[in-house]
Amino acid sequence: MSMRIHYTSLDGLRGIMAFAVALFHFQSPNFFFSGVAAVDVFFILSGIVLFENYYYKIAQDQAFSRFMIKRIARMYPLHLLCLLLITGIWVIQAFYISLHQGLSIATGFDYQFPPDYYKDGRWIMFLMQALMLNGIGFNPNGLYFNVPSWSVSSEVWSNFVIFFVLSVVSRERAKIFFLIIIILLGYVILFSSSYSSLHVQNQNVFGFLNLGFVRACAGLSLGGLIWLLVVQYQRTKAQIQTVVQSPSFLVSLIQLVCFIGLFLTMYKTNFIHQNTFAIPIVGGVLAGSLMFQRGIIHQLLSARPFVFLGKISFALYICHYIPQYLVQSFVQPAFGYDKSLVIFVLSSLGLATFLHFKLENRLNKVVKNWLEKHYLNSQIIDKAN
Repeated sequence: MSMRIHYTSLDGLRGIMAFAVALFHFQSPNFFFSGVAAVDVFFILSGIVLFENYYYKIAQDQAFSRFMIKRIARMYPLHLLCLLLITGIWVIQAFYISLHQGLSIATGFDYQFPPDYYKDGRWIMFLMQALMLNGIGFNPNGLYFNVPSWSVSSEVWSNFVIFFVLSVVSRERAKIFFLIIIILLGYVILFSSSYSSLHVQNQNVFGFLNLGFVRACAGLSLGGLIWLLVVQYQRTKAQIQTVVQSPSFLVSLIQLVCFIGLFLTMYKTNFIHQNTFAIPIVGGVLAGSLMFQRGIIHQLLSARPFVFLGKISFALYICHYIPQYLVQSFVQPAFGYDKSLVIFVLSSLGLATFLHFKLENRLNKVVKNWLEKHYLNSQIIDKAN
């Protein structure tokens, strides 16, 4: 088993996708491209990275428990922090409305959190998001305080399902068959539903199956399958001791066509996003070609600015709704859209940078240590380390 590989160009692609989601949300309702597709690229990239880091470990004793602890510690702290921040801002506004207009506290809260809008219940919604249950079907009206949080919930639970199966299935062919079934079932369900696109995250089918969760399972499985195919190809080359590589021109051409195709697909033609069926194909081929770590797009995405975006991508993705809400509520009415867009971009990047470098890693370690202390046998942990 070879050492783990860090794919810098995948970091760059993830950073661009996170930035695209932020812009997509800010431009509402004047959409000129679909940021929805970027989330599915996220899932594919996560599948590749997670399989690179954990596929060969997951069958070991306690490996699945340790994997889930690391995933929760990676995603939960910032998810909860951003949820508390945006909720706190709205609660402060509710009190301000009450005091400023001479209303009762209850009336101020009803004004800020209209019951006819928050049909699932305001604090039930908050509790579901705090427990990361909002991406698996417990919110039939599909509302969130922090809009991007649905994908965090969907990814964590899809991680649990996929890697639990991989941990109990021993034969590699059976694992590959399982991934193929999840991919086919997932995308068939998505594109045969009444929505017929990837622009779904809270809708249920069959009365219980959340389509956002289906998206996450399908995308993560596709990323994992791509990783397995590329690794198997490289392993075969090593076994026959060949030094012949695929022509760099061919790799560059595939990357260029897929990169351009990805953004052409994201370009908005209509709001129902009927063209998103191409995203798993184009995004998957692009991600797989970048695993070869050569080619023109690999070099482009490995540039420092894009790699930096990749480092802060999760913080940017999960926190951008906070500056978006503040800028659109208090800045845009006075300064207009263009200046507000610049302020939004700078404030989002600044907040994400601060959260990543000052809080994210520290909070991850705190949560990871707490979970290991309470849920894993300390002797097994010491032995594993």
